[in-house]
Amino acid sequence: MADHEWGYRAAVRLMWHHRVVLIPLTLAALVFGHVIPAQLDGLVSRNFSFSLPGLEYLKPQQITDLIINSAMIIAIVTLYLKSAGAATSWRTAGIGLLVIMASEFAGFVGYRTVRAVMEALEHPAAQILIYFAMIALVIAYVNYTFCLAAQVLIDGKMSLARSYKGVARREWRLWFSMLLLFALAVPIWAVDSMEKLIGEHSPQAIMLLPYVEGGFNSFVWALSSMAAAALSTIWFLHPRVRPPEESTTWEVPSLPQAQ
Repeated sequence: MADHEWGYRAAVRLMWHHRVVLIPLTLAALVFGHVIPAQLDGLVSRNFSFSLPGLEYLKPQQITDLIINSAMIIAIVTLYLKSAGAATSWRTAGIGLLVIMASEFAGFVGYRTVRAVMEALEHPAAQILIYFAMIALVIAYVNYTFCLAAQVLIDGKMSLARSYKGVARREWRLWFSMLLLFALAVPIWAVDSMEKLIGEHSPQAIMLLPYVEGGFNSFVWALSSMAAAALSTIWFLHPRVRPPEESTTWEVPSLPQAQ
């Protein structure tokens, strides 16, 4: 299967081509996304605490994570687009940052709301219905937002229809790639289990373990974000479904492809 249809090998090459930039970007995400917020979280949470109606308390570090994650996504996709010859600007980057932040926040609120409803309903049948509704919402969310950053950075405005173009007729490939990203959660779960085990046998190390876990989580998140950004960029620039009026608009000859 050619790379312009699948994009897996092209995404790996795109990441490897930008490794000199992505490595320090990952370290920056680690420092600004976890180490600094972890130091300030206790201080801020003691003085400022607020919640959304019906939801758990929204911690200051969660807000910091939202901003850092969104900025990281925009920076990575911008880097990939520029290497592919697609024009972006500070204006589209600002709009993209706001759009991705809103998308991430909407996903967070939706997830918390569904979880709260499931916990409030005790009937098994109702919980099953809510569970399937959550799956349907996740499917819609992933399909419509996977190429959203690339679309906004190029168009300068949000268009769900044009962002969906990148994943059209790629449904099973999309979910296979998401499965690979979720597989990265396995080492995170292993580190969390190891943290609990070490904490039980070595109370002295329990102060350092949260930083180790947070750093590892940040690294895995950065790696998965780079992979998702590379794949979604390639898919959006090389859609499988292209209207006649766009037959020459979105061709990017410099984008890595398999011959």
